[in-house]
Amino acid sequence: MPTNVMISLVVVVIAFALFFILSFRGVNLFLTVFACTTLVCLCTPDGLTSIFTTFLPSVGNMFQQFFLLYTIGGAFGFCLMESGLGSAMATHMIKVFGEKWIAVALFVITCLMMAAGVASYQYAVLAISLPVLKKLNMSRKVALAAMSAGAGSVAYGTLIGMPNALNIAPTTYLGTTTMAGPVISLICTAFSVAFIVGYLIFLTRRLKAKGEGFVTYDDDPKNDQDEASLPPAWKGYICVAAIIGLSLLFQAMGIAAIQATTYAQVLSILLLFLLVGTKYLAHPFETCVRGIQGSLIPVVFISIVVGYGTAVQATPVFSWLVEQVLSMDMDPYLLTFVAVNLLAGMTANGTGGVTLFMENFGSTILSDPTINLGALHRIASIAGSGFDSLPHNGAIAFQLSVFKLSYKDGYFQQFMMSVLVNLLAGLLAVILAIILY
Repeated sequence: MPTNVMISLVVVVIAFALFFILSFRGVNLFLTVFACTTLVCLCTPDGLTSIFTTFLPSVGNMFQQFFLLYTIGGAFGFCLMESGLGSAMATHMIKVFGEKWIAVALFVITCLMMAAGVASYQYAVLAISLPVLKKLNMSRKVALAAMSAGAGSVAYGTLIGMPNALNIAPTTYLGTTTMAGPVISLICTAFSVAFIVGYLIFLTRRLKAKGEGFVTYDDDPKNDQDEASLPPAWKGYICVAAIIGLSLLFQAMGIAAIQATTYAQVLSILLLFLLVGTKYLAHPFETCVRGIQGSLIPVVFISIVVGYGTAVQATPVFSWLVEQVLSMDMDPYLLTFVAVNLLAGMTANGTGGVTLFMENFGSTILSDPTINLGALHRIASIAGSGFDSLPHNGAIAFQLSVFKLSYKDGYFQQFMMSVLVNLLAGLLAVILAIILY
């Protein structure tokens, strides 16, 4: 191993360890990321200059790309809450599902939003879940776990037909479609759903037994209406369905997913106001402003964590590790599972992990007639949703920030619902591929 690679390996490992330690000790995320980025940049070709040439441009690009999506999503979430629609839906959900199944209902709602390409699902889930949690005196960890499962497992890489980047990435190289590997997908989906539902019920009971209840923060969306004065719950469901439906419609018209969801959010805010009027939302403009302000810090969080990951990719050890991972000699299905997971973990991006693997192995795979491309596609997609959800993933930091939970308080739930379940489903997919093909 070249000296520069060895040095950068040591530095990157120290930076990763420092990131985990500081995050779990509750140190400010800005300070944590900046300290780790500074360390990593020391061993890049540009040295500390990489802070300005690699880190900051990446932060800026991420912020620019998602600024409108998340701030308007925050405005919608606050309107949903402060109009009383969030509380109305919460009351209805408690009556329909009961306390035991509330987390499962939130999981299903998040899955639907992910399937529709609603990238700002966090705020809608927050608006729906906070009143539920408050009424049942339930910890925010329950909603975080449900949301993590909905966004990071079944509807992310396991289920066929999902119109997201992770499920689309293998099609470019393998010539498959998003419906690839249906048998493996459906079996692994059934396994993942069973695992998730079981864990969510267990978590709900465990936190209740520990006496860990709901915590209110001063900047939470406000709604003090009693149940009798709340607007009809169906109006809230229509607004959430409007985001999903309009996002899908705009995407079908050829509009990019981020733009489509942004337009859908704006129209859904207008629809919400038309449905409830000034009786329930007296100051819509002020509510939207509070929602936008409340979402700015989370947008910055996800941007700086992505910038840190980009700095890591600029180090000599990253290129070396990619070469080592891709040179492993093993069964092609198992190789896909292991390599994509490791690459996704290194890049903190599942789509990036799949793309790197396919760019280097796509031609080799296509030249082997014994490999079932549909099975390989599904294994790659599931593997891409495994180690990409380690703590240095920007989406992980964003979810925690939205629910006002620290890494120490909330990451374990994310690991169970976005990492462990996908690792198990991925291993199951490999076994099925070897047996069936």
